[in-house]
Amino acid sequence: MNNITNILGYFSQRELGAAFRAERKLQKRTQQWVADQCKFRRQTIADIEKGKNVEVFTLMAALNALGKGLLITDRHIALDQLGDLFKEDNDDCDLAHKPLGRKKRLMCH
Repeated sequence: MNNITNILGYFSQRELGAAFRAERKLQKRTQQWVADQCKFRRQTIADIEKGKNVEVFTLMAALNALGKGLLITDRHIALDQLGDLFKEDNDDCDLAHKPLGRKKRLMCH
């Protein structure tokens, strides 16, 4: 996932599904295992991971099976995280102050 998504704390359905899949795999769980915990079909878990429209109850139960939940937060960007919007995933870039003023420019190595 990109830095903007992480900073804003906002996920599209597809990004939420990808985050769910990543967490499931991190925990070394199969789709069938999650489905069994929730008494759902495996296809329901696959639908979550594909970003398909599922009921909130279904999503919450699947998250709970992995020991996870949802958090409601403001969608504003914290100023101390603003620089993260411009960083490359490989951290080749960072923000540097111009000699005059408060403007910042992107410096890549």
